[in-house]
Amino acid sequence: MNSLEEQRAVAWKASVEAFDGDSRLAESWLNEPIKALGNEKPINLTRTANA
Repeated sequence: MNSLEEQRAVAWKASVEAFDGDSRLAESWLNEPIKALGNEKPINLTRTANA
């Protein structure tokens, strides 16, 4: 399994792509609590195999 840093890098890249290259919007989305995610920050949902 990938390290936490690798998983976060993949999440970052996917978020930037999802927001049409807008890295500020991707950063904001990754680091803001989302109600539909139980008020978790999307970036905090990345986990290692041992987590």
